[in-house]
Amino acid sequence: TNEYDKALELAEKGFGLMKGSFKQKHHPHYQLAKGRCYQFLGDQPAAQSCYLDAISLLEKTNDKDRDQIHWQAACYYNAYILFNQSGMEFTREDFLEKAHQLYGSIDDFTGLSNIYNSYASSAFKRGDKKEALDNLLKAYELAGKESAHIQLSIYASNIGLLYAQQGDTSAIREYFDKAKEHTRATKSRYHEAHMNGQMGEALIQ
Repeated sequence: TNEYDKALELAEKGFGLMKGSFKQKHHPHYQLAKGRCYQFLGDQPAAQSCYLDAISLLEKTNDKDRDQIHWQAACYYNAYILFNQSGMEFTREDFLEKAHQLYGSIDDFTGLSNIYNSYASSAFKRGDKKEALDNLLKAYELAGKESAHIQLSIYASNIGLLYAQQGDTSAIREYFDKAKEHTRATKSRYHEAHMNGQMGEALIQ
């Protein structure tokens, strides 16, 4: 419901109720949850601080279980996105590659799809649309393994636009039809708006 201030308040209350080893284990997840809320609220410094706090806690944790590995990968990935938005460039060998390795170690296909989407974005910025498309197709394939409709909606729309930019009309309708299907499953106005925006750009092409 986009009530991120309320979510922060509830996270604080929930964490305050935890005790002992359970609280210690979930401290990084608490920081991750706060970071996501701050990120959606547009408070980038607070979000970065939370993600880095969670990373610090998890890097000191031995014998991590699947949940903890997932949290660590998500923190690396989210921090990568935020730092790059602020102009602080990180190479693939830094946060993004660490996230890639961790998601791969637990077969988190949706997480891996986000990684390949980031690779596609980097390639597109360099002007290499073929590499961008290859990475987006890989992202779409990975997200499909877990029926991650939010990611699939975005990737299919972006793939349709890339095909339009390359003049490959045979695949444009296919991927926008897929985008419509996945977008309906999300029941999200945001993703519907993204899809329509990409379709509009494709029509201009």
